[in-house]
Amino acid sequence: MNLARLAIENSRITIIGIIFLVVVGITTYLSYPSAEDPTIKIRNASVTASFPGVSAERIEDLIVVPLEAVMREISEIDEITSTSKTGSVKLNLAIRDDVADLDPVFQDIRNKANDVKSSLPEGMQDPTVNDEEGLTAIATIAL
Repeated sequence: MNLARLAIENSRITIIGIIFLVVVGITTYLSYPSAEDPTIKIRNASVTASFPGVSAERIEDLIVVPLEAVMREISEIDEITSTSKTGSVKLNLAIRDDVADLDPVFQDIRNKANDVKSSLPEGMQDPTVNDEEGLTAIATIAL
């Protein structure tokens, strides 16, 4: 017996089932928590540095290796990726999901970036930390 025929022959049960699903759906929708502008924690930071005129390979050796070494000392950092190009480097730091308060981690990143300045080559610009890496307007559209 196919489903359509079964639904037609038992129309009362079908109607009750549909009404039940609609009521459960409306109840769930009304009780679901929502916020017009929910707070979203951005768990990324970046460290950028530039050394004009230096090749990407030299940047890797002179800047990326020391920066990555000090950033790996921060236990809250989950992943470090770097992009080197002629004259500049950008380290992307992903913070672990279980870290609740991000401000001390961002401050620790800034402190480590300041500490490593003395071991970096002269003539380069100081590393800068951006802890607002993902703070852009986000629009969510659902149909």
